[in-house]
Amino acid sequence: MNFEDIIKLRKEFHQIAEVSEKEEQTSRKVLEELKQFQPSEIRSGVGGYGIIATFDSGNPGPSRLFRAELDALPIQEINSFDHKSNTDGVSHKCGHDGHLSTLFGLAKMISKNSFNSGKVHLLFQPAEENGVGAEAVIRDEQFSGINPDHVFAY
Repeated sequence: MNFEDIIKLRKEFHQIAEVSEKEEQTSRKVLEELKQFQPSEIRSGVGGYGIIATFDSGNPGPSRLFRAELDALPIQEINSFDHKSNTDGVSHKCGHDGHLSTLFGLAKMISKNSFNSGKVHLLFQPAEENGVGAEAVIRDEQFSGINPDHVFAY
């Protein structure tokens, strides 16, 4: 995955914009794209449509979590570019499509470069815009055991 691939992926996510708690198609696209990077584990349906991909070095060490958002806003797309939202009344206006895409760039880097210790978790969080996604993810039993030492989020 190079810069052009990330841009292409961002445009694809932009076209399938979905509001909070309805990120079904976006979640499927994330799962489809993640498989190529062969994470150690993928947890789906976390806190709704959330996904956590874990890359495990196999050695003890710090656990790092990188978070991006799945959802878009209930705003009609008025742009005319080729990759405009195909969802009537919904569009990416906060950059979540870009946030999602850059996590795939990180997934590629991790998958191609070994690291000596700890784990890296990529969290694709649902329902950020309506404020319920973070709590839903944390309360989900699938989040137990993640226990990140460091969290980086857009």
